[in-house]
This record gives sequence, structure tokens and C-alpha cells, in this order.
Amino acid sequence: MGFEGFAYLAGVVGVAIGMAGLLAAEYFDGVDILLPVGGVVALGSVGAITYLVSRHDPPAHGEH
Repeated sequence: MGFEGFAYLAGVVGVAIGMAGLLAAEYFDGVDILLPVGGVVALGSVGAITYLVSRHDPPAHGEH
């Protein structure tokens, strides 16, 4: 697996960790730090995945 594979894996794991943080903040009412941290991690990971996808060139000659 090349560098991009590990970058995509890190993005997906980051989304999972961020969502787990958001869900934990919802479940435990006294934990105020999990909500912003989970949101930032999830949003940053989605942004990283979006950046990685945007780097790919479209196929030549109308191929799919």
C-alpha cells in the first residue's frame, strides 16, 4: 500500500474517532471537551479525505 492508502486510512480512522468523541459527549453529559474536540477531528478528517480525492485527475478520453 502506498502513501495515499495510509493517508486514506488515517482519514477514515480520524472520522471514526471524531464520531466516537461526539457520541461520547452526547452520552456523558458532563464532558464538555469531547464535543469540540470530536467535531474538529471529524471535520478535519473529512477535509483531508476531500483533499485526497480532489488530487486525482479525471480519466482521459471520457473513460469512467
